[in-house]
Parts: sequence; structure tokens; C-alpha cells
Amino acid sequence: MISTTYNLHCDVFNKITDLANRLNISRSKMIRRLLNQLMLNQNLRFNGFKSVNYQSDDDENNWHCFHIRLREDEYEFFNDLRKISKCSVSLLIAISLDQFFTTLHSENNLFVDNYTQCRHYVIIRDQVDGILCWYLYWGFPEKHLKRKKIV
Repeated sequence: MISTTYNLHCDVFNKITDLANRLNISRSKMIRRLLNQLMLNQNLRFNGFKSVNYQSDDDENNWHCFHIRLREDEYEFFNDLRKISKCSVSLLIAISLDQFFTTLHSENNLFVDNYTQCRHYVIIRDQVDGILCWYLYWGFPEKHLKRKKIV
């Protein structure tokens, strides 16, 4: 397990607490589910070639440093979301909460217990016509591995 922290605006932290209590799960599990739901969203796009976006500034008393322990694959997965979107993980949590808050409040069964999408996290280095390629898979890419004669 990897320990890390996310600096969440108190409004975001309070909504997460409210939803977690309503769904009878921990705040950590709620955060995992929010980030997984964001990954499944088809509108997530690569935003490369710019600096990372963070939450808007606010008074230092309006922030909560949330400690969380993540599995190694979850940690890498959430950092990949950060790299691809060019948003801090804390901002991604806030975005996901904003996008799914209404739905979460109206549907207790939006998320199932086997929510984690990154169980078979695979990184493959390849070279195609002299070009270095890195493939990140949030699942097991059996067809790709067979084409490359890796499995």
C-alpha cells in the first residue's frame, strides 16, 4: 500500500463525507469510486504540452489535507489520470464530484463493489519504425500482447 495525501477544498471534502455516509462506505472508497467513474467518462481527453492545473486558490483555512492509502496499481492509475488530463488528483476528485454528485445523491447503486478498473495495470515499451512507444493499459491487453508475441 502507498500512503499519500490530497489537498481538498472543505466544500469538496464535506460532499465526499456526506456521500460516503449516505452510501455507508469510507471516504477513501468514495474517492476511489469517483476517480474510477471519471476514468470511464468518455469526455476525458489528453491535455498535454501544458502545466498541471490545480484547484482555485482560497483561504488556507478552507482546505483539508486528506490522508489515503492506495494499492500500488491504484496509485499509478490515478497518477496516469493526472498526467493525461494535466489536472492535479485533488482537482480530478473535485471535477468528478461535480459531474456525478447529483446522480450519486439519487442512485445508491451507481457503483458496484468491484469498481476498480486498474487491476491488471500493464506498461509496455515498444519501438515502431524507430519511434519509441509506451503503452499504458488499465486492464489486461491480451490481444495486443499476442500480436507482439509477449504472451
